[in-house]
Amino acid sequence: MPQYNFDTIFLGNFMDVDINEGDQDAENAANLLGSYTDIPKVSLTVNDVNDDGILYDNEIGPSEAITYDAGSGSTFSTLDSSLEYSVIVTRGDGTTYNATAITYQFVNGDVFVLGDILEGESVQAIELVSVVKSDYGGASASDKSFTFDIVCLTSGTLIQTSDGQKPVEAIKPGDMVETLTDGYQSLLMLGSQTCRPTEKTAAITFEHGSLGNGLPVRTLRVSPQHRILMSSPIARRMVGSDNALTAAKNLVDLPGIKREETQDTVTYWHMLFSRHQVIRANGVWVESLLIAPMSLKALPAISRMKISGLRHALDTERMGEPVFPILKGAQIKNYVRRSALNSKPLVGPVKNSSAERVTQRTRAA
Repeated sequence: MPQYNFDTIFLGNFMDVDINEGDQDAENAANLLGSYTDIPKVSLTVNDVNDDGILYDNEIGPSEAITYDAGSGSTFSTLDSSLEYSVIVTRGDGTTYNATAITYQFVNGDVFVLGDILEGESVQAIELVSVVKSDYGGASASDKSFTFDIVCLTSGTLIQTSDGQKPVEAIKPGDMVETLTDGYQSLLMLGSQTCRPTEKTAAITFEHGSLGNGLPVRTLRVSPQHRILMSSPIARRMVGSDNALTAAKNLVDLPGIKREETQDTVTYWHMLFSRHQVIRANGVWVESLLIAPMSLKALPAISRMKISGLRHALDTERMGEPVFPILKGAQIKNYVRRSALNSKPLVGPVKNSSAERVTQRTRAA
């Protein structure tokens, strides 16, 4: 039985907002509206009894034990209701910003705001302004299940940082990570998800050298939707840029590239910067998290809430814009075919030029 640990902000103990356990709605969600200033951070430990990566409330699924210490010693409870609020957050320096936040009430009445809503910063106060939604089923939010149309790297993937290569799971917000077009950039958020492998979630494995030019330098494992940088004059003739991105699943069954068949669970990690970036993973340039509607929907509630809390640090004008063109369907098949006909590797010498990004933005505009 796996355990999950994540940080929260403790608001206090309150009367039950879900007075009718016969339906999924928390009828008195508005009772929690107001300002909170004595808000310590508290770490929760969740026991996922059925190993499905979801924390259900008590009207939807099995009761799953949650343990924590909110100042009164070790406490055990289970989830009673999960809600979403519009909030105003006051940072430690007194500045404020608007966000949305997922909030839990446990059966003992304790209420928590999920996640470390300011990565690396203190929170002085939080005001719950209005109820956005009061009938969520738990950590998976409205769709009751995690989806994996999200770009992720597996544990152990080596990322190039200003301090050398680090396993992705060891990188922290604020660490400087090498990007192709913008030099070293500060990581805003590192999120993770653990799942059982299915056709949609099983990792795609790239063996050493499978992309050409000795890349990757060691086996690379990514989620099916994670985009890999293709680099070649062939790409320029196709999309006007030497650099283009394609989902890992589009390359399955090429030599050295396969979908894993193991039944072991896999933990994926997603990395967020102020805008879409291409970073170096096991020597291969791959994308960071692209903030677009579909990728946001695929994230668990805790990551969506964290991103909402980080909007002050995002390049809101460009955050949903891919750093390079994306090759799909017939395009990537054509790229692979032409690369083989011309005896060219899928990934040739990569041009490190911020002008490429500027050109793509101009063309998109």
